[in-house]
Amino acid sequence: MSAPSLHIRGVKIHRHLLKYMFPQVINGEIDTNKFLNASRNFIQIIDKFGKVFIPLKYDMQNNIEKLSQRYNANKSSHASLQSLILSENNTEKNSVTAEALLWLTRSLQLRGTITTRRISHRRLMSRMMRSCLATLLAKSIPTCSQILLSLGENTPDAKVTTINTLDIISKQMQSNLIILNKFLYVNDIGQVF
Repeated sequence: MSAPSLHIRGVKIHRHLLKYMFPQVINGEIDTNKFLNASRNFIQIIDKFGKVFIPLKYDMQNNIEKLSQRYNANKSSHASLQSLILSENNTEKNSVTAEALLWLTRSLQLRGTITTRRISHRRLMSRMMRSCLATLLAKSIPTCSQILLSLGENTPDAKVTTINTLDIISKQMQSNLIILNKFLYVNDIGQVF
């Protein structure tokens, strides 16, 4: 039995992978709760890449927890990530929340880049130029086929659908990261990329 799927923009995707979807940017704002939930869920994808990313996973979890604590203190006035950060920046000199968001977005960017490159490699089947570190990293993680099968719940012929789903998730995450990078830069907090 194949995994339940649906179509977005004419592309077949796995329904069970929608939990990894990052929120839509509305009027330049990103919903805090939806972003934190997507980030928590995204950590599950990191688990599929093996033990080499455990430090990244723990760092992301720690930053998500810092942001969650601040968000839970006043959900109504911290509905968007931007309002969450600005409220703390206006009241505190050293913003723990802003730093947590900066490092979380950097981690997501790194993880997204690695995922995108693995998907691109799978799609194009072309040669990949790698440095010594990238070669070691590539040997330390499961193969692209293993990851795709795992994310596709080991259903037959799920690889293409999983690639399409990850591509949509990656693009949505990138739109969030672009908005956050601009916001963090404009408010002199830092840069993600």
